[in-house]
Amino acid sequence: MRNNLEIFIASFDENAAVRYSRIVIDISEDVRNPDEIVKEEIRKPSQCTPQIVCSRYISHSTSWRYEADGSIYLTYLVFSDHADFTYVSSDTLQIHDMQIPPAASAENPRPNDIKEEHVISHGMRHLSHLVNESKQEMYRSALSNKSLSLFARIGALLAGKL
Repeated sequence: MRNNLEIFIASFDENAAVRYSRIVIDISEDVRNPDEIVKEEIRKPSQCTPQIVCSRYISHSTSWRYEADGSIYLTYLVFSDHADFTYVSSDTLQIHDMQIPPAASAENPRPNDIKEEHVISHGMRHLSHLVNESKQEMYRSALSNKSLSLFARIGALLAGKL
């Protein structure tokens, strides 16, 4: 069984959409704490990784999933107002297009079809909850007023879609 660390680096773009880039690392033989691997990955210069040009960011393990090929994906979402996507491939997802896929059944909670935008939507909902509901100021203090406002919209939008 292959174990993968999936890291999404995300930020809001000038149109209030989520801009993101995905990195996948095989950690099957790696015994380090995934939190440390994520920190290392976002700090190292790379042509494939958006650079976070400020030390203010939120990193959160948002989910894990099994894929049909036998792989397990442990997903982290790293959000920063200061992510630079200039030289890397990235995608965008509009807030109004965010969706959480439905469970296959009560006995089989894994959705039949999980797309990348579902994983981003799920992760952004996690972060939205932390930003909007946590008593710890560390989440809110890492974000701009624009991001705080957009996370409030995400929480309200996705809360009714579970």
